[in-house]
Amino acid sequence: MSSYEFLQQDIIRDILLRLPVESLAQCKCVSKPWREIICDPHFVKTYLKQGFHDHKLILTSPPNSLYSINLSKQPLSNIEDEVPIKLNFEHPNHWLQVLSSCNGLLLLVYDDNTLVLLNPTTLEFKKLPDKSSGWSKCRTIYGIGFDSSTNDYKIVTITFPDIEMVENHDSENCPEMLVQVYTIRQNCWKQIQNSPFNHSDTWPCSGVFLNGSVHWLATITWNYKWIIAAFDIVTEKFREVPLPDIYADEEGQIDTARLTVLGKCLSLCLYVYHLTVDGNQTYTWDIWMMKEYGVTSSWTRVIINEPDNMFYTLGPVCMLGEHEILMESNGRRLVMYNIENKSFNDIVICGLPDIFRDHVVCPESLVSPHCNRWN
Repeated sequence: MSSYEFLQQDIIRDILLRLPVESLAQCKCVSKPWREIICDPHFVKTYLKQGFHDHKLILTSPPNSLYSINLSKQPLSNIEDEVPIKLNFEHPNHWLQVLSSCNGLLLLVYDDNTLVLLNPTTLEFKKLPDKSSGWSKCRTIYGIGFDSSTNDYKIVTITFPDIEMVENHDSENCPEMLVQVYTIRQNCWKQIQNSPFNHSDTWPCSGVFLNGSVHWLATITWNYKWIIAAFDIVTEKFREVPLPDIYADEEGQIDTARLTVLGKCLSLCLYVYHLTVDGNQTYTWDIWMMKEYGVTSSWTRVIINEPDNMFYTLGPVCMLGEHEILMESNGRRLVMYNIENKSFNDIVICGLPDIFRDHVVCPESLVSPHCNRWN
């Protein structure tokens, strides 16, 4: 290949990196050289890292429909072209749940415990091999993350027996938990060392991937103190991430807690109810954002007072810009909260279902859920 051809290929690659994923899907059909460029793992990784891509809010609607909302369009309330993503899975009659996401890949589960990896932009999907704990009654929490040392993706599951199973067995013969890891390259599950933390006494939420680790709320076994348990995707080891001083305000009582990512910060969202002097209850969202990962003193608090006329409970979804938080209201409404002026505005999107369940925000990407695409 001549130097001119090398230069031409470099220019084409630079142009392709600036296109949206939908256009790249069409460009793959133009010629074999273009397809080779777009499917190259280094191109996929560079495209993801450069940050030009749009972010989408993925919602599920019972029983198994997915809706995609482009969060990069402004104003958000004017979006009218959203349509459900058609899923060509083998389980059309089963309920679908979105568990977690990483770099544009969604981890989904059906009500028969079938796990699926899906890229909602390219619509590529992969059914994961079955795994079993051997327990008749159990609970499982999930997480997905990217292993930068091997350029691979891993799914981690923590399974623990149901409380009824524990009560019906003596403690010595009933295992505490089962931790398993699946890798795309190897396409198989393996059992690893158990977590040193208690994952069964907190609200059941999927893991949040940030800074190379998957995070869950957990407790310390011997004193039941809340902590954030982090699972390092590379080393496959658990560690503790410091919590803010959530007990400093003794006036309220925590009703619900969950982890998420807001503005690229690990965030702890606490739904707190307060008893007023006249006996009424008021509710707030106490949102703690870790501005500098791993630094306890960097936790910053935002308090959102739920309006009295809000019929359904609000919940944070993501940050849009520096001063707005997109929230959902019991799977029925989307609401924008402005941190500066403390105002709420309904977001009306044509084509959105009357009821939606799970939600996750992910970037558009070319990442494939198929292991053979990474060879």
